[in-house]
Amino acid sequence: MYSVQVGTSTWSKFTVGDYHVLGIKTDGTLWGWGRNAENQLTGAALTNVTVPTQIGTDNTWVQVTTGRWSSTAIKSDGTMWAWGYNDNGQIGDGTLITKTTPVQIGTTNDWAKVYSGYYHTLAIKTNGTLWSWGSNLGGCLGSGGTDDILLPTQVGSATNWVEISAGNTHSVAIKSDGTMWSCGPASWGQLGLGLPITSSNVLVFTQIGTDTHWQKIAVGLGHNLAIKTDGTMWSWGVNNTGQIGNGTIDTTVSNFVLSPYQIGTSSDWRAVGTGSHNSFALKTDNQLWSWGSDGLGMLGDRATITQPSPTSIDCIALEVFLSNEEVAPIASVKVYPNPTSSLLNIATNNLQPEEVTLYDIQGRVILSEKMNGTEHQLNISHLEKGTYLLKVSSGDKVETIKVLKN
Repeated sequence: MYSVQVGTSTWSKFTVGDYHVLGIKTDGTLWGWGRNAENQLTGAALTNVTVPTQIGTDNTWVQVTTGRWSSTAIKSDGTMWAWGYNDNGQIGDGTLITKTTPVQIGTTNDWAKVYSGYYHTLAIKTNGTLWSWGSNLGGCLGSGGTDDILLPTQVGSATNWVEISAGNTHSVAIKSDGTMWSCGPASWGQLGLGLPITSSNVLVFTQIGTDTHWQKIAVGLGHNLAIKTDGTMWSWGVNNTGQIGNGTIDTTVSNFVLSPYQIGTSSDWRAVGTGSHNSFALKTDNQLWSWGSDGLGMLGDRATITQPSPTSIDCIALEVFLSNEEVAPIASVKVYPNPTSSLLNIATNNLQPEEVTLYDIQGRVILSEKMNGTEHQLNISHLEKGTYLLKVSSGDKVETIKVLKN
């Protein structure tokens, strides 16, 4: 229901599948956690992995993407590797056999970007060519047909592709001239082409409108987000859980958004991401926003209520709950006044606290002081207004309290 920091390592990239997560650390190592029933994590038994676990020993990973039950990554030498579920050929090794460890796809070393949908994969080479393979349901590979493709196959002859993204059964890509293109089923308006819901599948990449200012794209199950070069954000497709972000929730198929629709008037958006039924975006001030389905607290807004409009997320880094130590509450810790503009009083009963530490919302230590006795006073008058976390420690026992500075 709220955002928490995963460990204390420094990550450079991460990607989220239906049931598993992969991340690359700044040292180039690859890590995964979540469901592993289809070997999408590898390097571990076919059981759920509840903490980040390293995949192999290589430290040259630079790109990674997750399909529904498969994984694909690129190394710094430009080679591409894949593993996991392969019933639709999404691994790209020419077979339909599930792979329990990463296997190299082909022998070329010029792969630049890769992105997986549910059961299909798109990739761009360093020469700007676009390639696709895996499930071709509805024509999502852009090959002109609907047959599955088991090996990376070039899409058309263009050499100016720069961005790719894929959903359940549709694909979206951007060229260096700022034009945006899509292919696959048009059943929910997810292609952004303005086609009626009853339209046939679009089997080749087709330009979305005439705009030449598209910069970034993110694709969900049946909806999309995009950012233009002017920093405005746009979305289209299915809106049954408010994932479009236009302030409405509409389960009527005929009312889904068929063409890119601007969300609000802000022009400071810099990154977008999607879940199956929700959306996330980052502004230039690094503030995170989310909207859409929130049934299990997926939006990180400390609620479980579906949000049809972008909502600012307070990304409090609760790493104190994610360490390896046993965390047990200290009896009767009181912090007052809270909120406060200057002095924060800390009082405890029964136990002798040893230390108090204050963290900012990014998990950085702001203040750390030893306690002498069961009462302590912390001066936070010099801190900026906002939310902080106070960690009170005594041996192997810890209690953490949210503190508001006004």
